[in-house]
Amino acid sequence: MRRFPIVGLTVMLFLLPVRASASVPDPAVRARLVGGTGPATIASAVGDVTGDGKPDLIVARGADAGPDAYTIAVFAGPLTGTLPTSPTFTVAPAMQSDDYELAVGDLNHDGKGDLAVAAVNGVPFPDIEVFLEAAGRLPATPSSVLSSTIQILDMTVADMNGDGRDDVLFTRKNSTPIEVRVRTQKSDGTFSTGVILVADAPVTGLSVGDINHAGLNDFSLDGAMTGSVPVYLQSAVDHSFSEVDVPLPTGVTGAVLADVNHDTNDDLVVVTGAGELAWALADGSGGFGAVSTPIVASTAAAKEVGDFNGDGRVDLATFGSDGFLRIYAQSSDGGLGSACSFPTGTSTPGDDAATSTGDLTADGAADIVDADVGGTSGGAWLFPQLTGGDLLHTAVDAAPSTPSTHVGQAVTISGTFHSPEGGCLRRDSVSLSRSGPDGTVDLGTQQYAGDGSFAFKDTPSRTGAYEYTVSFAGDATHEASSSATLAVHATKIPTALSLRVPDKTITNGDTTTLSATLDGGSPTSYVIFERKGKDGLWHSIDVAQAGSDLVAQLNVRPSVLSRYRARFMATSSRTGSVSDGVTVKVHAKMTSAMLGNHTRDGRYSVYKCCTAFFYVKVTPLKPGEKWTATVQYFGNGKWRALGRAPYKLERDGDAAIFLNAVTGYHYRVRGHWDGDAVNLDATSAWKYFRYK
Repeated sequence: MRRFPIVGLTVMLFLLPVRASASVPDPAVRARLVGGTGPATIASAVGDVTGDGKPDLIVARGADAGPDAYTIAVFAGPLTGTLPTSPTFTVAPAMQSDDYELAVGDLNHDGKGDLAVAAVNGVPFPDIEVFLEAAGRLPATPSSVLSSTIQILDMTVADMNGDGRDDVLFTRKNSTPIEVRVRTQKSDGTFSTGVILVADAPVTGLSVGDINHAGLNDFSLDGAMTGSVPVYLQSAVDHSFSEVDVPLPTGVTGAVLADVNHDTNDDLVVVTGAGELAWALADGSGGFGAVSTPIVASTAAAKEVGDFNGDGRVDLATFGSDGFLRIYAQSSDGGLGSACSFPTGTSTPGDDAATSTGDLTADGAADIVDADVGGTSGGAWLFPQLTGGDLLHTAVDAAPSTPSTHVGQAVTISGTFHSPEGGCLRRDSVSLSRSGPDGTVDLGTQQYAGDGSFAFKDTPSRTGAYEYTVSFAGDATHEASSSATLAVHATKIPTALSLRVPDKTITNGDTTTLSATLDGGSPTSYVIFERKGKDGLWHSIDVAQAGSDLVAQLNVRPSVLSRYRARFMATSSRTGSVSDGVTVKVHAKMTSAMLGNHTRDGRYSVYKCCTAFFYVKVTPLKPGEKWTATVQYFGNGKWRALGRAPYKLERDGDAAIFLNAVTGYHYRVRGHWDGDAVNLDATSAWKYFRYK
């Protein structure tokens, strides 16, 4: 991680606009790739090394089969519009390394930015090489070398003795202990021999800041530590450094100095081994308060400090091995808030050497850089702040469950909300609108799930063409977006009627039940029952409501052969339908009686010798129709035929006949009518008689 000094290189400082706000604005950055082809890059730095007052992007490249191996590439700023695929120029360190460290500062006190390159495990030597800007570029080879001969581990450039000149602060491995050394810049632009500031540092990383607002740079160690984090306070008297230990409640994987409560004192921010962030606030006198309650954070592979949301307060950015850049904006009441996450374009970010920050887009807003570690662009990922009303992209994909449905039946509109550029979403829902026969209707909102999925249900109440749209309203950092228009055609619910009758043959005067089943209907549906008339047309006879079983019933008492059907009239939501016809056949009914003067003997009518009077009537009335009388006598233990004869029904549909027989026998008589086109045959009951 690189931190520009507070004093010293005044030409390198850029004032960032402060936006007054009652609440802390969310950060918004967009990943863009600088570079086209080349070796994987190892380190990055931001600073003006071309002398035009605009920060440039500098990246160190590692091993490669091509000519660009072990080179430093400079992409001149500002980096706006179409980003360059090739560097403005490259320079070649004398030392080859797969783990360079870069730092920009005024290394000859001429008011212009220069470049320091540390070759970690360099070949043939692990030296620090200085490239001094001249005529708008860096020289092709080092201007000077700060010999080390011992493995350099980390390096930064800052004024470390208060003389206004940039110095080189670095850690190196000296046998077993890790040393922190400084090489201060002399008045002639050369550098003094190294001075040991810490002889036995527990970690290799460095972070520079001003913990007591004294205008002098202090530093802390950065790396995996337990027990405490050592911070080194610069004396305003002799510019020596005294150690201040900040006790830790748990082990940490990294530390950085940053003013996270906006009081001008740089505080100590730590990343815990449990994937959390915490901080100890500087008290302004060179000490620190207790470490705060941690907040949830992801493991950080690299850290950067800067104002990444334009509110004038310092924020923290971390790169994780999961491929996300996370920005923890400073809260209005101090401390850091929850992370806004952004995809980095790579799942293998580098460490602090690979990342840097500065205004590469010349818009007054701090941008973030991550070297394209493991990539083949020979450049870096640039994360510029979105300014001028630019918003993070969003998209909504949606589809209906069916392109057509029936009125009264639900259709599901489901899909996924996408926020491909990440950020902090302040809306967790999408809305659904529908246009159609009943106009445009707002159907409300639905929260999307963690994977962005959502689902709405709607039930069209009228037939016609409907168009659905799912929309995301956007927020302060995300653009609004909508799905494509989703067409669904609603048609009437189809219905089908079936009609059955349990007794298809009855006797005149009996009832039977017509049962009509309305598929596609509802318990509120009405069914019309019709009978076919002599004119060949169907005539309504009654109406019945379907029950919960969608069956409508009607009891009928036909007197003649009848044909029935059921009809459902079309409604606004259902199609009409007609059942097939069913036929009910009707037996005529023949009643009979023994008339005239007689007495009763059980079931027998007893007449004087030798005439009986038998009466019949057919319903429905059949005047003039023939009927047959059958007479039997009882002899030798059984009924035996005596005779049968046809007769005609009278005008009123009945008839009477006299029966003559001999005495001494028991008789019975009944009538029978053969039927016609509208009625089946009819037979009367037996009537019993005898003579005394």
